[in-house]
Amino acid sequence: MEAASGIEPFLRDPFGRYVVGRHFFIWCHSRDFTGSVLWGRPEERDTTEIAAIWRELHARMEGFDVVTDGSRIESIDAAAFDVMVRYLRDRLPTYARTVRRQAIVHPPGLPGAAIAGLLPTIGLYYQWRIFAEARAGFDWLERPDAARTCEEVTALAERITGVSPWRRVLGDLLRDTPDDVTLAAAARRLGRSERSLQRDLQQGGTTFRAELEAARVELARALLVDTDLKIDSVARKVGCASAAHFATLFRRVAGETPSAYRDRHRR
Repeated sequence: MEAASGIEPFLRDPFGRYVVGRHFFIWCHSRDFTGSVLWGRPEERDTTEIAAIWRELHARMEGFDVVTDGSRIESIDAAAFDVMVRYLRDRLPTYARTVRRQAIVHPPGLPGAAIAGLLPTIGLYYQWRIFAEARAGFDWLERPDAARTCEEVTALAERITGVSPWRRVLGDLLRDTPDDVTLAAAARRLGRSERSLQRDLQQGGTTFRAELEAARVELARALLVDTDLKIDSVARKVGCASAAHFATLFRRVAGETPSAYRDRHRR
């Protein structure tokens, strides 16, 4: 798929193209296959833009499959969530008639629970299903082009978001065993040798330590916004030896203290 230079050019000729926003990109593989990827902390203006694109794009399609990948979402803004709820409720009659199947990939934690519970709550009962990872969602569509499109969309997501596959693996390891995240454990999870993983990291201009610290801060951001855990509890959750070590790391990577970050995003 080719990148469109903006929303208007994309909507004029969407097939075989994609368009990138602040916290999302929307792709349209063909007249009957489309989807979107969201990441970070989408705000109201982001979901308003997404809804406007969806409304016009989907009006040109019928009997199509959709993959909505929210696995990279870190937290959910209430106003942004309300925009999605209103959009889906307005589109219920049309969706039931035009969408063949929709796979929804949810993020971990509280944001994932909110997304998983959204569709049945608003009465959306057409052919949809929730998945924890994108590959399973694409496979469920039972399309001959699903596997190839999944690989293309995943590669685009990694390039656009700048989130490496090993960063995601490190995030998973931190959630499972925060006190025992090693290069060997990451290599096993990726099905690679330690040497080949180190070589990949070096070619990518990074190191295992830098990726581990970035993954710790990413997980900490979600915990600070989505939970009421105390700072020292968040520090333990992300594998830091002490609250002081955690605060130093967070300030160096994020540019502010954990408390300041929590207060700003909760406001």
